[in-house]
Amino acid sequence: PGGKAIDVVNLSLGYYHETPDDKLEDPTLYDLLETLGTCGTAVVCSAGNDATARELYPAAFAPWRDGDGKPVRDDCLPVVSVGARNPNDTVALFSNTGPWVRCYDRGAALLSTIPKFQGGLEPPARTTADNRVREGIDPDDFSGGFALWSGTSFAAPLVAGKIAAQLVDALPAAGAGDSKKAAVSRGWKAVAEATGIGR
Repeated sequence: PGGKAIDVVNLSLGYYHETPDDKLEDPTLYDLLETLGTCGTAVVCSAGNDATARELYPAAFAPWRDGDGKPVRDDCLPVVSVGARNPNDTVALFSNTGPWVRCYDRGAALLSTIPKFQGGLEPPARTTADNRVREGIDPDDFSGGFALWSGTSFAAPLVAGKIAAQLVDALPAAGAGDSKKAAVSRGWKAVAEATGIGR
């Protein structure tokens, strides 16, 4: 009440069921994600970087056949699980896969920000020629504030951004009332346009 609506949530995190009892904790998280979905909030989750088909949660809460995924509902947006692709559109070797991974986006060799710091490693080669120091690239010098990264944690926000862009294009007129039903319908359309996932 009195707050702002949340259109898209990105969760670049996850956990595996390590013991059978771990499944007992799932309803607590799923109920929260389901509440977001029934309000029209798209929830996008990274699929993990362990090159396995083993289900990583919360991404594996996505609807999928032949597994423990949640059913598709017209009154609730699905969890969107995202794996990583290489720049040439193949699935990245590190990306988790399986029927619970519903879409893939670029997640390898992406330029992103990083807190500025200088690690303890040194350049692999250094020499002096013509009174100038020449050296190889220091592998952990991030003093420029940028780094190349790979992972489904980078693919998921790209998908979240695509869903958000679709939602912006479908916004109701300023001041117009918006029901949960209308928000869910608009959200389903945005998810389908951005990912190809349909009801």
